[in-house]
Amino acid sequence: MKKDNVPLTIPIYGLLLIILLASCARSSDHDYKNIPSRGMPEHVKGSFSRDIEKYTKLIENDQQNAEAYFRRGSLYMAEGLDKEALSDLNRAIELDPKHKTAYNNRGVLYTTQKRYDEAINDFTHALEILPNPADYRNRASAYFYKKEYDKAIEDYNNALKLFPKDTLAFFWRGEAYYSKGLYDNAIADYTKVIEIDPTNATAYHHRGKSYERKGLLALADADYVQACKITTYFCPQSKWK
Repeated sequence: MKKDNVPLTIPIYGLLLIILLASCARSSDHDYKNIPSRGMPEHVKGSFSRDIEKYTKLIENDQQNAEAYFRRGSLYMAEGLDKEALSDLNRAIELDPKHKTAYNNRGVLYTTQKRYDEAINDFTHALEILPNPADYRNRASAYFYKKEYDKAIEDYNNALKLFPKDTLAFFWRGEAYYSKGLYDNAIADYTKVIEIDPTNATAYHHRGKSYERKGLLALADADYVQACKITTYFCPQSKWK
């Protein structure tokens, strides 16, 4: 059974790219929580050619269709076609300056291109239209990669006010604390992630790194072992990634 407007969220560099699909089957195909996101997962690329073709036909019939440009641009992003994605997202925002998700996804694209100030501007536009945890997290990520950790922490705090069980916000706030050398704060945030999701190997691994920084080697080793039990990605030979 087909459904429209089924969201698929894909983590990229700790951000969320939002795609709306016509098929509900794809919305649960991908589970990334045990592998730290550093780029577009390879098995996602090449998955959306039919969807792109569908929106291309819609655009050919109606070149004022902001939603079609947004959806095709987002799918181009998922395929790693950044130039085409940016062109479509720019057009979507030109046609509909209040298209919140277009700002979000263009901000994600700018962040992956290290155009952090432009990304922050887009996420801020999205937040002005309607605040939600994902936009706060995404803007926080741009601040994080600029090494403006206090601003990142403030945005993660705002995300958690809206969604107190937001594991992504806890995890990345922990990363910001870790980057500032505030290892106790980082441990507290990774622990919150584990309490909410005991299968999150990345949180165990990064909490282990924080314990190691504090010289608590037994606790660090216990977390490394637990991360390895959940996924071989974090087994001893790759522990120091």
